[in-house]
Amino acid sequence: MSADTEKSSLSKKQLSFKGIIFFLIISLGLMTFLPGLALILFIGLLPTVGALISDPTKARAQAFCVGGCNIAGLVPLIHELYGDKFKLQAAYGIIHNDVNLLLILCASAVGWGIFFAVPVITIAFYKTRDKTTLIKMVRRYDELKETWGDALPPSPTIDHLKQKNQK
Repeated sequence: MSADTEKSSLSKKQLSFKGIIFFLIISLGLMTFLPGLALILFIGLLPTVGALISDPTKARAQAFCVGGCNIAGLVPLIHELYGDKFKLQAAYGIIHNDVNLLLILCASAVGWGIFFAVPVITIAFYKTRDKTTLIKMVRRYDELKETWGDALPPSPTIDHLKQKNQK
């Protein structure tokens, strides 16, 4: 193992250790000064934690989609808790309301839907665009063939694309 690789793995370990310490300090501060908010965030962000754990990619797109929508679903609950001055009793009332829990889960479900639907839509868009481009290229080749005749060499690729488009 080279010295650069050891340094980069060491810095990643230090970064993750520093991140964990930072998270623990913020969590401790929330639990001490705003226990109602800490409870709402703990319960409300469980779908995001699940997405973060199950996301195997390095970019964490799954956790990003689910987490963003999950936080958007938590905003009305946090606003309601803000009206009650972040009291723990108000947080219990919010958590025990079935509609609020359904709001949290539906918001995270929208994030899952975005995560699964966007790649499919993107692939369909690019396939359609590429097919249109190929059709334009075949038409342009036919125009050039009419203009230049036998001076333009035959193209087996264009012939293959013509046969594919006719099907």
